[in-house]
Amino acid sequence: MAYAAMGLVYGEYETYTAPTLKNAEIKEGSIYVSFNNIGNGVKSKGDTVYGFALCGKDGVYVQANAEIIAENSVRIWSENVAEPCSASYAYCVSNQRANLYATDENGFAMPVSPFVTDKNYNTHFYKDKIWVDCEDEFIWHTETDALSNFYSSWTGENVVLSAAENDAFSGTKGMNIKATDKSFSVSPIVTYQDGNNVEPFFDTDTDYSDYSEMSFYVKNNGENEAVFEGVKFTKDSVFWYTAFSGEVIPADGAWHKITVNLNRVHLFGNECGFGYTNERLDNVVNIEFMFTSLSDNSDIGFDCVRFTPSTEKVSAGFDADVADADNAFEFVSALFVRFIGLFANLFS
Repeated sequence: MAYAAMGLVYGEYETYTAPTLKNAEIKEGSIYVSFNNIGNGVKSKGDTVYGFALCGKDGVYVQANAEIIAENSVRIWSENVAEPCSASYAYCVSNQRANLYATDENGFAMPVSPFVTDKNYNTHFYKDKIWVDCEDEFIWHTETDALSNFYSSWTGENVVLSAAENDAFSGTKGMNIKATDKSFSVSPIVTYQDGNNVEPFFDTDTDYSDYSEMSFYVKNNGENEAVFEGVKFTKDSVFWYTAFSGEVIPADGAWHKITVNLNRVHLFGNECGFGYTNERLDNVVNIEFMFTSLSDNSDIGFDCVRFTPSTEKVSAGFDADVADADNAFEFVSALFVRFIGLFANLFS
C-alpha cells in the first residue's frame, strides 16, 4: 500500500498498480496471455515461473509450465492437457510461490494480479501442490483460516532426504533419497497434528479422484537397480488403496519417467482382489511412494510429480491373476474373484 501511495499520490513510481490480464489466446496446445501495467516488462523472481494452472474442457486444473516470451506476454502449457480451455494464475487458497512481477528502473515492482482466463470451465480455487516440484525442504502451509507455519515438505521410511541441485529434473533442485534399508518410501507432508486429530492443511488438495494418471521422474545414482513398487493412498485410519507399478529403475544415472495408473487401485494393497477406479481417491490424507532394492544403500533422485486429468470413465473390474499372488490371502482372493468372474460370464 505504501508503494502504491508513493506512485499514485507522489508520482515516484509509474508502476503503482498491479499488472492485470489484458488478453488470452489459445493456440497450438498453449494459452498465451498478455498484461496491462507492466512497467518495463514482466519478470519472474527465480528462473522458473510458478503459479500457473491449466484445464481442458473437463474443468480439472493441473499445474502448468510457463515461460515469458515478450515483455508483456507469457506462454502457458502442460503435457498433461493437450487441448487447454482455460488458464489461471495465483488463483488458489494460499499461493506461496506465484512469482511474476512488473518491473521498473528500480527492479521488481508490483506482483501480477490473480486471474482466470475463461470462467466457463468449472472455475474454483486451485489448491497448489507445492510438494510436487521437490524444490524446498520446508513449505509454508495454512493450517486453518488463522494459523500458518513452516513444515517439512517430505518425509520417509528408512531414508535420509535432502533437496539437491544434482537431482533436479527441472527447476533448481530435486529430492535426493538415500535409503538405509532394502525397502524404503517417501511421502509428502499434507497433514498436521491438531490435538489428538490429524487434519489436512487448509491449503492442501485431498481429492485425487479427477486424475487418471500420476507421473514423476527418477534417477538411480547407485550401483544396484531399484524397483518402484507403487503408490499407497491412505483415506483415513482404516482404508487405503495401492496403485501398483513394479517398474525397474536401472542404475544408469539417467532420468526415467514413471507413470502410475490411478484408475486401477486395490483396497488394502491386495493386488489380486477387486480393481477399483480413481473415484475411491476422493479424500486422501497421505500418499506414499514405495521402493525396494537389492541393497540397503540406494541413492535415488526424485522430481517433478504431475497429474493427468481423467478423460473417460473406467469401470471397476475383476482383474486378478493367481500368478500375481504373493501370499495366501492374495491367492484366496484371486481364486474368489476368478470364480465370480466365471460365474458372471455364464449369465452375460
